[in-house]
Amino acid sequence: MTQDLLINPKKLQAHTLVYVFIMVFGMISIQNTYAIQSPPQGIYQKERCQEGDSLKYLNPEAALKAFRICKNELLANGDTLGAIDIINRISNIHGNHARYKDAYDNYWEALDLASTANLEYAQGTIYYKIGQTYGYYKKMNKALNYLNISLQINKKLVREQKIHKNELISNYLGMVALFRQNEMPFEAKKYLDSCFQILPSTVKPQESPYVFFEKAYVLGQTGRPGEAIEINKDLVPWFQTNVPSYLVLVYSYLADYYRAINDYQKSENYYLQSLETSTKYHSHIDFSSLVHKKLSDLYAQTNQFKKAYTSLWEAKKLDDDFFDSRSPNNTGLLEIQDLFRLEKEKQQKLLQQQRLETLEHKDRVSFLQKVILAIIIIFGAFMGAVYIRNRTKKFKAEKKYLEKKRALEVQKTKEVLEVKNKELIASTVQLIEKDELLMDIKLQLKEIKKDDQKVPVNTLIKNIDLHSHRNWDEFEKRFIQINTGFYDRLKEHFPKLNHNDHRLCALIKLNMSSKEMASLLAISVESIHTNRYRLRKKLNLERSVNLEDFIANL
Repeated sequence: MTQDLLINPKKLQAHTLVYVFIMVFGMISIQNTYAIQSPPQGIYQKERCQEGDSLKYLNPEAALKAFRICKNELLANGDTLGAIDIINRISNIHGNHARYKDAYDNYWEALDLASTANLEYAQGTIYYKIGQTYGYYKKMNKALNYLNISLQINKKLVREQKIHKNELISNYLGMVALFRQNEMPFEAKKYLDSCFQILPSTVKPQESPYVFFEKAYVLGQTGRPGEAIEINKDLVPWFQTNVPSYLVLVYSYLADYYRAINDYQKSENYYLQSLETSTKYHSHIDFSSLVHKKLSDLYAQTNQFKKAYTSLWEAKKLDDDFFDSRSPNNTGLLEIQDLFRLEKEKQQKLLQQQRLETLEHKDRVSFLQKVILAIIIIFGAFMGAVYIRNRTKKFKAEKKYLEKKRALEVQKTKEVLEVKNKELIASTVQLIEKDELLMDIKLQLKEIKKDDQKVPVNTLIKNIDLHSHRNWDEFEKRFIQINTGFYDRLKEHFPKLNHNDHRLCALIKLNMSSKEMASLLAISVESIHTNRYRLRKKLNLERSVNLEDFIANL
């Protein structure tokens, strides 16, 4: 694969475009109960803003409106925990609709509230969410940093016996999900093992579905897709009842596992179910772009190119819809900002100072920026063109070199084989001449033998026969050394050929005449012709096919 891309720049560019289209991986919202890793009562309470919860799948915008009203009421009543809970729900809706900037801003608002009120568990929960957001933007180091901060906070609370150790499972699952999104199954397994160390050994998939969902992923990526399928199929009823929106991911990975075992029909069905679930529940919309890409690959693999193109186009459209939220400008919004009011006030003062600058100064700065930007764009375009040109030349040169090298190797191999075959033919001719001489001696011995000479003469005749047989064995041994794999290919493609057929094929490959074959095999020329006719029938050759050319090309 790597070598193919190296010598084919067009494929390299095509792969680059495809990966730009599918840079999206869905974020995972982990919502469970007790051993299923839900936050303790006091942070999350189902009774809060039930109107918003009832609308979040049917009408997300109406749910957001209801949640904002609840948040303001809770803040007015001094219920900081409740307000943080509602802000997290607001962020979850934004995240499911790929509005990650809005989700990110809400998380920082919640973290500010939690820090001010010194709510450690709430801080840990929000750091966890911020880590997930960084994971979406492929910022592995920052994502791991914030997820680890959340983990350390919860470990401290466990040591102080303020929360149950089961709460750590959510943190470990956050790590697992991050590595899953970045296709790192072995790293994911390390944290998954930590989950199972906390859970009882008798735990069933329905009792901890998110853990077993991640276990299925690890199995699927480490050569055991059959076991992954069975686990996910067991989990489907639970998610249908409790968190149906999460089936977007469950169905998508089920499709991956079926594709791994070449069951393309079921794979297609589950990809389509994943897309339907995303549309139905307005959830994991960004992840559907990746599903379209996988579906496109599946269609291409099964030669359904029209459908493959349609699915890839759908993936591109979805990526374009969310591109603004992933552009370099907006990605910069995720850079760390001070969490406290002092930093916010400092930023406001900076803005005020900028507004006091004169219009003339602003115009000059703006003009200078535009000039610099134009220069950078032109220079960048020029360097990019030079780079692409040089890379293309390099690719072509390497491709030409490899082709020439292969041609020389093939030519050298043919020349060596030809020389060795000529040596073998010469040796065979000598064997034939020697065998003819021995046959003459054998006939003369038969004519002159007398009763008192019968035993020694017979012994001489047997020795001549044995010597002829050894000559043939020596020929076969040298032929196999030179024409490696010839007999193996014959047996593979024509298993019904017997040992005599193999001998005849070897002599034909050496381009020996019928007379030479007859002498070497100790049969008549007519028998050679008969054997050649039978061999053609066994090889199912038409009359127009030349037997010598056919065998020479095996």
